[in-house]
Amino acid sequence: MAVSLRCLGHTQKSTQKFEHSRTSLAFLSDQQNEWTAYIDIQLAEQHRCAGNFKEAHRLLSSSLEYFQAQSPSSKIQAHVAQILVRQSLVYEAEQNKMMQSAFGAAAQAVWSELVSEDQKANDSAHVSLSIESRIQKDVDELLDPWYR
Repeated sequence: MAVSLRCLGHTQKSTQKFEHSRTSLAFLSDQQNEWTAYIDIQLAEQHRCAGNFKEAHRLLSSSLEYFQAQSPSSKIQAHVAQILVRQSLVYEAEQNKMMQSAFGAAAQAVWSELVSEDQKANDSAHVSLSIESRIQKDVDELLDPWYR
């Protein structure tokens, strides 16, 4: 119980920080941009952890719409894969297996287009991980240098 309360406290703190960042960036521009879309992905994860699934879906849908409207690139594909994985995780939390599987498959399809054959061969080292966690881990590693 104490661990759950501590995790909830960390989730609330993180949510407040992301919302403050989102508000600050929105003040600079009324239009969504890459930074606000990325923050929305992170906020959606916080809302998923807090059980606010409707808001998580809304934020992820908004980010997906933004990234799909951009010119295709590896970075954009990585964001799309990340969003699809996160949507899958929200559906998993809602115990909606059909939508979880659909979004998981979509994420896998986007990710498989993104990675090279060499990276696919190295994926065999991650057999014990679920496809969602493998994609999320790989996407985070790919995107992290752009946001440092």
